[in-house]
Amino acid sequence: MTSGSEREEAYGGPLLDAAAFLALVRDLYPVRVSELYYELELFLEETARSSPAPVPTPADLVSHNLATAPSRSQGGAMDLMPAPADVVATFDPAGRRTWIAFSGREAPMPGETEAPWPLLRIVVPGAGGLTRTVAAPLQVLLSGWGDVTSGYCCALHGIDFLDGGTGQPIERWRVARVSDVDWLAPMDRQEREVRAGTDRHYRAAWQDYAGACRVVLGSHLVAVGQSIEAALAWETSAVQRLSDAGVALNLTPGGRTGLQFLVDHGVLGSPAVPLAAREPALQAWVLSGEAEPWCPPVPHLLAPSWIDLPTYFRRLASDPSRTTPSRRTTARRPDRPTAPMD
Repeated sequence: MTSGSEREEAYGGPLLDAAAFLALVRDLYPVRVSELYYELELFLEETARSSPAPVPTPADLVSHNLATAPSRSQGGAMDLMPAPADVVATFDPAGRRTWIAFSGREAPMPGETEAPWPLLRIVVPGAGGLTRTVAAPLQVLLSGWGDVTSGYCCALHGIDFLDGGTGQPIERWRVARVSDVDWLAPMDRQEREVRAGTDRHYRAAWQDYAGACRVVLGSHLVAVGQSIEAALAWETSAVQRLSDAGVALNLTPGGRTGLQFLVDHGVLGSPAVPLAAREPALQAWVLSGEAEPWCPPVPHLLAPSWIDLPTYFRRLASDPSRTTPSRRTTARRPDRPTAPMD
């Protein structure tokens, strides 16, 4: 096999595709995407020159991208090379810098499937016990992959409530979502509301629910450049897997089945509508009396507006039959007061 350094020399360009990186990653407060791009590019270049270099090297992935680009089509299979490790970028809030290293693969949680290809995993711990994580196939961020803004993205988003003392999971929920290239929008919105939302009722309801828990808001990009039919087919199977595992946050079935579900319940006129029309229909469904009992007691990630979510949370928090993470954490550690999540 040609060495990584020889392939990088033959290619002669940057390993990361700046346009793809800026389109798919973006700022993750307080980490600026432009700074992360340059730090990651330097790390990958140093890796390509290391001896022995990991297999496949970043240059191997770029070469694979360039070789397969002519046959890559929208909606086709993601032609990604398998690798034993991920690249993990962890922000250090104390030192105000990002540490980048190779790391072993994380075990998938119930309902998720393990990705055999290398991921870029970004971990951004924040104040008040709130952590943001983002994962994406490293190969689609590298040179030679092509335009990542065409077609649809398939992604899993999740909220994990962890015990504030032991770090053990208390509740974990996932939602499968198809979107355009703006795939991080649901978690961007969620993070803004939790950290600095202007609706005091929403913040109070969130704090009452989460209590002293550590909360991880996670987003995992599964596929890019998918046709609408391929994306909806993925969503159908993903929602079913999550539902079977008991961790689904989706309020309806996935894909075309879910669109027909909204039509049948009178909140959507036709299943043949743009995906953007699904957002207000889901909001209408979640707030309708027919949706009782409501979805698992966590924020509804698909809502286009948070204006009615305080009512949603108040119903859940006032129900004594629901054991919230806050109550379960307090029950484990009654001597520890509940801390607000600012």
